[in-house]
Amino acid sequence: MGAVIEGIASEVGAAPGDRDEQITDGSARPYFFTPHIHLCVTPDWPVILDLRTTRYRAITSALAQILSQHVAGWPVVGTHDRSSNVVPLSDQQNVLAQLVSAGVLTTDPSLGRPATPVSHERAKDALTREDLCRRPKVSWLDTGRFYRAMFTAKMTVRNKSMQALVEYLRERRLRALAVPLCDIERARELVLAFRHLRPLIFNAKKQCLLDSFALMEYVIPEGFVPHWVIGVRARPFLAHSWLCSGGLVWGDQADYVRNFTPIAKF
Repeated sequence: MGAVIEGIASEVGAAPGDRDEQITDGSARPYFFTPHIHLCVTPDWPVILDLRTTRYRAITSALAQILSQHVAGWPVVGTHDRSSNVVPLSDQQNVLAQLVSAGVLTTDPSLGRPATPVSHERAKDALTREDLCRRPKVSWLDTGRFYRAMFTAKMTVRNKSMQALVEYLRERRLRALAVPLCDIERARELVLAFRHLRPLIFNAKKQCLLDSFALMEYVIPEGFVPHWVIGVRARPFLAHSWLCSGGLVWGDQADYVRNFTPIAKF
């Protein structure tokens, strides 16, 4: 996924991985993330995603300490060295004011939500496995559906922001039949057919967003509505998206997606 990652709140001067700084404030005012902001905590540092701009931002160590005291639902991660430098309260307030101005935070609980990271079951296995000795069953109907799904996905991804994609997906789900994943063999047949036809048009390796939406458009007509997951890896930075149902990964490799920390799920 094309993305820009950047540190924010340069006033506190830390880069991801730099020395922690102690924060002291006896009268913390509660703040909340705005609905389009999503957070995850990678093994290296926290990252936020702004759906409006499709930008990923690294959270510096000092900023994470500020947010942990002021933002509802901020996850408790590790401990901080109390002997480190203190960030003055005035600097904390300046940083928080900038984040409010940027649309990242709000003080109105009716307009925001806690910063609690998304709950997501770890990828256990892929829904399908490649069988080089067996060609999947692909009919002319499957081929026509594939081209329709690809066309719809291309137009959707090209013309919509990530925030708009989320709204589109929610509406698409409501219009779908939304049957439970009981006929798992039929789901496997669909995904195998999609993966067999996919090389005719594009390489999914560098187009995971298009791949996810095309596969979603391909399976929804039969009532399958897997979740769309966005994940990140901090070092080196990389964003990826995939579809899943519980611990089953659709059209991707479980070993690969386990390299990413989920930041949003829809």
